[in-house]
Amino acid sequence: MSIIITDPELVQILEEQAKTHNSTVEAVLKEAFVPKPSVIIAGDEAEAIRQTMHKIYNMARRYWLSVGDNDRANMTDDELAKKFGAFDENGIPRFKDELPAEPPVGSGAYVAKIIAETSGVIIDEPLNEPIDLTNMKDIMGKEFGDYLHKRMNGDYDE
Repeated sequence: MSIIITDPELVQILEEQAKTHNSTVEAVLKEAFVPKPSVIIAGDEAEAIRQTMHKIYNMARRYWLSVGDNDRANMTDDELAKKFGAFDENGIPRFKDELPAEPPVGSGAYVAKIIAETSGVIIDEPLNEPIDLTNMKDIMGKEFGDYLHKRMNGDYDE
């Protein structure tokens, strides 16, 4: 199925949005009109996520301080929550607008993209039993932060 947009002003707006987000016009339209499931995280889970992101932001701040980027290093967690994207394949913290539209396969950003696109459920093969996510808070709060820290310091063997 094809849709033809005949309004030149609308075409220009859509193309500018696609260029700004390093995306396609179709992706801009999908983002605007396809509903996403909403997830409300509260209580202990919200605090665990906040603490994990604080650790990640601190790792990014240490990097930025090491390269003399004091403006980024002095950003608050709230400011970083709006702009921070991910660590690239070289361990360099990047803002969302600095990341490629399609992150490298196997990178943390790629995993995050797949999780976002699948609403957090990734299934390679049919399962005969439910997925147990009871330890997700521990994994994200401890293991993932430790992994990123080791990788940033070059102490991680793949």
